Amino acid sequence: MEKLHVDYDHLTGTRVTTSVDADRLIVTSEADIEPAINYTNALRNADQYSRDGIKNSFWHVAHIPDVVVVELKNHGIDVFKDSARDIIAGIKKLGKEHLLTTRKQV
Repeated sequence: MEKLHVDYDHLTGTRVTTSVDADRLIVTSEADIEPAINYTNALRNADQYSRDGIKNSFWHVAHIPDVVVVELKNHGIDVFKDSARDIIAGIKKLGKEHLLTTRKQV
């Protein structure tokens, strides 16, 4: 496999690699989501954060990095159109519960 181009987005922490393998063009996205996991762990453990969100009609239930948005899309879930329940079910199906910012049932 021959790498053609590697692009790194400092804002999102996403690296996109473009390669050629025989007659196929392969585009791979990867990112270090550890900062997002640390952020969601802190929010999940702050019960007041969840209560304040519900009280103000804005409940932040997940923080989804771009690379996981793409992963969800590949499993038929569009985070911009689907319901919160479907998105959360998709996050759980991918084994990425650590991106949820609440311990409560949504």
